[in-house]
This record gives sequence, structure tokens and C-alpha cells, in this order.
Amino acid sequence: MESAWLFPWSSCILNETNVQQEKLSGDFSTKFCTCTIYVDYVIVGAGASGVAAASMLMQYGVDSIVILEAENRTGGRINTVPFGDGVVELGCQWVHGEEGNVIFRMASQHDLLMESVSNDFEKMFFIDSSGNIVDREQSAELLGVLNEISESSEKDLVNFTGSLGEYVTREYSRKLEMLALSNSSLASAFLDWFHRAQNIFDSADSWFETSGHNGVEYKECEGKQNWAWKSGYSTVLDLLTRKIPDPANELPVRNKTNLSKEVKKIMWNILSGRNKNRVVVECADRSVYAARHVIVTVSLGVLKERAESMFEPALPEEKLNAINGLSIGTVDKIYLKFPYKWWPDGFNVFGVLKTNETVPCTDEVRNKIFTQQCWLHEILAFQAVDNQPLILSAWLSGSAARYMEQLSEEEVKQETYQFLSELMGTALDVTVPPPERILRSSWSSNPHFRGSYSFRSMETERRGVSAAQLSEPVANDNGISVCISVTSCLFVPNLLAHGVVKNGAHRYPDGTRYVGDWNQRGQKHGMGHLCLPNGTRYDGAFQNGLCTGLGVMCFPDGAKYGCLLTFLPTQPLSHVNLTANSALPVFFIESYVRIAKRRRRYEGEFMQGWFHGHGVFWRADGMKFEGEFRGGRIWGLGLVTFNDHSHGFPRNEGFFQDCRLVRKKHCPEVVQRAQKVALLARAQCD
Repeated sequence: MESAWLFPWSSCILNETNVQQEKLSGDFSTKFCTCTIYVDYVIVGAGASGVAAASMLMQYGVDSIVILEAENRTGGRINTVPFGDGVVELGCQWVHGEEGNVIFRMASQHDLLMESVSNDFEKMFFIDSSGNIVDREQSAELLGVLNEISESSEKDLVNFTGSLGEYVTREYSRKLEMLALSNSSLASAFLDWFHRAQNIFDSADSWFETSGHNGVEYKECEGKQNWAWKSGYSTVLDLLTRKIPDPANELPVRNKTNLSKEVKKIMWNILSGRNKNRVVVECADRSVYAARHVIVTVSLGVLKERAESMFEPALPEEKLNAINGLSIGTVDKIYLKFPYKWWPDGFNVFGVLKTNETVPCTDEVRNKIFTQQCWLHEILAFQAVDNQPLILSAWLSGSAARYMEQLSEEEVKQETYQFLSELMGTALDVTVPPPERILRSSWSSNPHFRGSYSFRSMETERRGVSAAQLSEPVANDNGISVCISVTSCLFVPNLLAHGVVKNGAHRYPDGTRYVGDWNQRGQKHGMGHLCLPNGTRYDGAFQNGLCTGLGVMCFPDGAKYGCLLTFLPTQPLSHVNLTANSALPVFFIESYVRIAKRRRRYEGEFMQGWFHGHGVFWRADGMKFEGEFRGGRIWGLGLVTFNDHSHGFPRNEGFFQDCRLVRKKHCPEVVQRAQKVALLARAQCD
């Protein structure tokens, strides 16, 4: 999952626009002997989310901002580097999908993308450990089985409580029983290859540590999946800052960014003195900043390593539990530039299979100390690079990637060349020339990242935590929201960055809280969690500020929302507006629904803020309706079930109009559809 970072919005009223430099007073005067820079916002991290947060604040007229970046560059996991005759990507690489992909929308309208020829895995061929090219029909058959399992997993994993590895290996064994290759070593080799591919996709060491729900949370955007950047992924930063399409309109994000500023301490509970209700940020170079709000966009890996020492006082237990429960892994790339192209045209992806029993990288030794041979055999594939005809890239993850990072660049170059020469030279009957140059990533050993991107693990399930818990604002003991810690915890794969500019938390003046996706107009758009002041909660999809799509609504008495015949909303739920005079987005609920006294729950489809489509409606006494809704009312085919599991006499099944049964009709297909939709809505929100 591409590092898809969240960013929050504050609800404070900004009234200090000039940066002031003054001596610290009070208790902090003995701790720091430097000037303090006063601003409204400090953003920790100049990755995609930090840049996006700063850009959005500036678009709403906020100027008092400082961005502190520990690296000597901006971009975070977006790292476009000159290499060969062009550029290569050490981090984010492709844009996958079109519909609903904000990055694709922003880039395509300015003709910044091209279809990738190096990422066409349908044309990939495989080489086994002995240097033999695997028969295309056999590889297509086995890959077809694995792809079939992957496609069916979206619904199968909704209620699956085990690991992804448990699910795939079980289904693979079951399907192979129907094939002649059920006992073939080749079938095992393809399962192992698919395992390594999934680990790269999830950034996990093993799919047995990846939760089955991890894949359910990933939502693939429809459309073509293989879009590459013509000038590198760093172009997205120019889009975020409005340098594209017109440099004259570029937002001054670069001018607000201070590089090589590693944050060491964030003090967020100052209750008195000059810095009352401010957050004081101390950097490694002893520079000090005092802000009304701090937005933290550092990697989950950094938080895992330093959260307890970085924040003073310690973060609330809920956040520390989430940090410890969420998982982050390592995915690395190696780029090799050759003096000439020695591989045939059309062979853009070479999959590496482990078919030789003497290959040391078995499941027993994976995740342990790697030998030279072992880490090389963990390479998933060698892949051509778009617009770079003399370069091949290699992908690997987990312990093998971390082992590779410990080697010198020359060792990586020589060992990779030897492995490639033996493997590909034999398969293609060519002499592989020594590479002229090498470039490799090192996300795990870099102290400012400590990993590539996050995923939902079995430990995440055991602790019952989620990335949303890290997005909630931290309030000091005076009740003022002063610091928000958000990390690279959207479960969106490494190669997809379409979520990084549209996620975060906002607390409104009336106490309403929202955590989730936003569009560029400052409206709730995508997946989110909305809590109203009276405790009513909506979890699900939003579109242009309104509840639209699958969702679950809960009432403050603890029951997940439901209603039958007594609930008639008077206005669309979560109607969002942006006031013209707001420095930041100001949201409000246009009208609260009339809430009956009984506890209720609704799981199903919403449209424009209404219950609309198929769903299930509960009442506190156990009575429920499964069927069709229109405009917030029971309207269409459906079935009533009472708390004794009966359906009444005569049976309350048929066509309902405005919550009243007007025509009896047997409709099992509609009821089953409503049950399925409710299940999907609930799984989506868990």
C-alpha cells in the first residue's frame, strides 16, 4: 500500500498570522536557550500529506504555517530520483485506477500520465530456479487459479477471522484437487511466488501475519490500473501546490518548508503561561516552535520507535495502543543500469520462481537471518522501467529487504548481477553484461521512515484498533484540541497514492467530530466516521458532503442505528456546506432527524443523506425490516420480522409504501439482497 497519509483539519479560529520570535518564558526558559518561533500551525513532515495539508490551509487563507521536514528533501515516500537517462521511483511508482482516484483526476487533465508497459503482469513470463522458462500454459493456469481466489476474497473475507495466508492456502489446495497439477512442485512454487507478491502488495513479512480483513478494506478504483508518470511521481507535489498548471499560482509551500529539521519533542499539554494552550515543538538542532495546532504526518514506523519519547506528556493510551497494534513493513527496489539492452523486446517482467529444493529460502527460514543466496531468491521479479530501455528493477520485501539494506552498495550490485546472470543468462541463452550503476531504496534503515507502508495485521485484530483512532485530535487538560497525530495508516497499497490528499480529522465548534476522506472543496467525500454531539454516529461512505453509499448509523444509547415505522427523517443526514466567510471549512448538520425514544440501527445503502436502496432496519425490541428504502422511508418490497423471529399473521411481507404494507408479495430475492448489503456495510465499517 503506497504510503497513504492522513491529514486533519483544526476547528480553531486563526487570529495570529505573523511569525513572532521571542524568548521563552516560564518553566521552559531553562530548558531552551534559543528563540521561539510562534505560528498558528506546525506541520511535522513534508511528505504528500504534509504538503497537501499546508496547501489546503493556504487555499483557505491561512499563512502562519511552518513545515518541519527531517529529510533534506520533500515528498516523503514520493522519491523521484535522477538515474540513467531519466528518473526512477524509489517509493510511489504508479497510479492505479481512474474512477474515484483523485490523483488520476488531477494528473490526467494536464496530460501528465502515460500507460505503463513495464507493469503489464499479464505478459509476464516465469523462470524457475534452474534457469528454465516455465511453460506459458501452465503458468497461466496456475495464475488463473490464484487470481480467481483473489477475486472471490472480497466477499469471502468479510467474516473470515484468520490470516490472509490461511485463506489463500486453504482455497488453493481445494482448487488444485480438481487439477492434474495438484501434487506438482510447480504448483507450490507459484503459491510461494504469489505469497511474495502479496507481501509486497501489503508490505508484510508473511501473509500469515496479514489479517484477512486487510484486503476487504482495500478499495480498487475502476479503470486502467497501470498509469505511469511522464516526469516522475514527484509531479504530484506540483499539482498539490498548484505549480501546475500555472507556476504563477503556486502556493508558497516550499517557502514554508524547513529541511533537515528532525523533531525530537512535542509538548502538547501546556496549561498556563505564555504558551498556554499551545504546542511547543523542539527540533534536534535546538530550534523551537510554538503553535496553536500541530499536524503530525510522520511514518508509523517512526511512531512505533519514538512515540513514547516524542510526545510530552505521553499520548493517550488509545493512541499508543493503536500505534502498537497497527503494522508496518518494508518493500525495497533495486535498479540496475546496463551498457546495452540484452533482454528481448516484449519481455518486460521476469517472475522468479523457487522450484529447486536446495534453495534455502523456505518458510522455515523466512523472517530469520538471511544468507547471500537466500535474500536473492526472495526477489519477486525483474522488471523493465518505463522510458528507461537500459534499466531493470528488482522488487523484494520483508526480512530479505532489510538484510539487503545492511549490505554495501557494491555488495548488492555484485550479488544481484551474479544472480541475474545465472538465472536470466541460462533462460535466455545470453551473456548478461555487468551493470554500470546501481540504485536501491532503504526504507527500513532510514530513521525518518522505519518502513514503507502500513497494513492491518493479526495483531491489529487482536487489539481491536484502527487507523482512525490515530486521526482523532488530542485535547489538552483545558479541553482545547491542540495536537493531532496522524500517520501513514490508511490501508491503501504502496503503489497507490490516490488517498494521500483527502484524509483527516475535524472537530467542529458544536462538538461534531469527523474522521475520514475529503474532496478538494472541503467536503466529506469517501469513507468516514461522523459523530454528532448527541452521540449519534454514522460510519460509511460520503459523496460531496452527504451520506451516499454503504453505511451504518448508531444512536447514543449504544445500539447501531435502526428504526422501523417510527423513524421518518425530515432532512438529509450530514448535509455539508462551506460558508463563504470561513478561514477553514465550517460544517454543520442541516437538520437532525426526529429520533424516537427506542434504540435503533440501520445498515445498508444511503443516497444524498437518506436511507435509500436496500438495507436492514432494527428497533430496540428486536423487530426489524429487511428490504427496500426510498428517501428515508420504508418504501418497496421487504419483510418484517418480530423479536420472536416470527413474521406475524398474516405474514408481513410484500410491498410497503411510506412504512405501511399495502400489497402482499413473496420477495426472498429482495430480502437476501438487503441482508447481503447490510453485511457488506457492517464489514466495511468494522
